[in-house]
Amino acid sequence: MKKNFEEKLKNMATDAEVSGAPNLNPRVPSVNEMIDLYGKAWRAF
Repeated sequence: MKKNFEEKLKNMATDAEVSGAPNLNPRVPSVNEMIDLYGKAWRAF
């Protein structure tokens, strides 16, 4: 399951960027920063 999640990280972050949702944050993250954030959130559980 972890491997499957990690394989999807780039697509998840790119999709988020395309959606424009990150622009709603006070600080707009890059795709690489979103990948890092998704990974941190995954490891927190």
